[in-house]
Amino acid sequence: MSLQNETPTRTLARFISNTPSSKIPTSAMEKAKECVLDAIGCGLGGAQDEMNRNIFRRLNELSGGCGMPGAGRIAPLAWGQNARMPLLVSVLFNGILTHTLELDDVHRSSKIHAGTVIIPATIGVGENLGVTGLEVLRAVVIGYEVAHRLGAAINVSEHRTRGWHSTATLGVFGAAASAGVLLGLTEDEMTSALGLAGTQSSGLWAFLADGAANKRFHAGMASHHGVLSAELAQAGLTGPSHILEAPDGGLFSATSHHYDFDAVTRRWGEEYLIEGISIKPYACCRSMHAAIDAVLSLKAEHGLKTDQVRDVEIETYGVAKKQCGSEEWPTSPNAAQFSMRYGVAVALTDGQALAKQFSLKRLEDKELQLKAPPVEIRATKEFDEKYPGEWGCRIHLSLETGTTLMKTVTFPKGDPENPLSHRELREKFYSLAEGSAPQGRIRTLADMIENLDHVANVRDLPL
Repeated sequence: MSLQNETPTRTLARFISNTPSSKIPTSAMEKAKECVLDAIGCGLGGAQDEMNRNIFRRLNELSGGCGMPGAGRIAPLAWGQNARMPLLVSVLFNGILTHTLELDDVHRSSKIHAGTVIIPATIGVGENLGVTGLEVLRAVVIGYEVAHRLGAAINVSEHRTRGWHSTATLGVFGAAASAGVLLGLTEDEMTSALGLAGTQSSGLWAFLADGAANKRFHAGMASHHGVLSAELAQAGLTGPSHILEAPDGGLFSATSHHYDFDAVTRRWGEEYLIEGISIKPYACCRSMHAAIDAVLSLKAEHGLKTDQVRDVEIETYGVAKKQCGSEEWPTSPNAAQFSMRYGVAVALTDGQALAKQFSLKRLEDKELQLKAPPVEIRATKEFDEKYPGEWGCRIHLSLETGTTLMKTVTFPKGDPENPLSHRELREKFYSLAEGSAPQGRIRTLADMIENLDHVANVRDLPL
């Protein structure tokens, strides 16, 4: 069926379908390898979470084991489980894993953790079909491009202020695009895949109120819905060809204000937004990273100990205050990942903000809570005007001696302007993956991902 009338949605589908690997610069493909390595590392780290092990068992029960893939297809691996699951179940589960530790990549101007949605979808479909690593990299780059462009076009600050979680609501389009690229969808089918993805777009920030764990589910369901959309579009189910721009029920008008439809495809192919990805060194909301960087820097410069700090004042942008500004001590790891007060406390006390700092055992430490200084967060015009292009802050540490130390961080560690080194990326991967497989297997996996463009079949990845 031919879908008529040129629309932003259909134009986007045409660009997706007509971007071969040869048109994607080497720099974007190399960044895609980093993103795959980082996402799979996050997933393998998340696989060791007790809640996720329970989720695996239940999903396995509900799906009846590995299922019966179609001719020429195989059930993909559930990461870190040494087991296969049906395609849609595996991408759901792997997406949940990847978003669990809050260490997955993020893009500033679109406020999306693309890797946690797109890479489980792309690797899952890639395994299912038996495609090459080069094909996977192309699909990853395009999926990131779609998600990030939609975030920039929809006015993601307003989208977030209205309670929508863009990793899920917009990531689903990236997953549909990546899956559709690997499935070889026609332009008409890709348009329908985007339409079907949009009608499943969901994800709300209500979890902040009580520290519920469903944020990880947002990533899994977006990955699942994106793949399902591409598969059903190929099977002939049509989706609206104007899902982005429809006055009644279009995604943009329903979830934001002051959006820019032209930005969806403007300068497509002239730049690749995956190259603007930030890779996270700390296991918490990215809006806390600038403050943690500042605390760690001041701690190193002055040899600070927690009991020397009387109180802390942080100037930052409004979204950081909204998401991470609770004055209450967190009562769950998920709440700790969104508590600026807690992040400052562990940075001061432990000199780290890794996954173990955001464990239930650490946050229930009475001595840590007792010594944690009060933290006041103020949203200021200076930082609001630069957001979401910059996620910075200025921190003031008032000491018991009466001295005040100040540090401004514009680009926290992991931003493109302040990137992790190759060694740091590998070390992050190893630290997350250890415990999920023997060391030799983990190193083989890392080596294969770093040479993914030469992998003949992604089914060979030892996930």
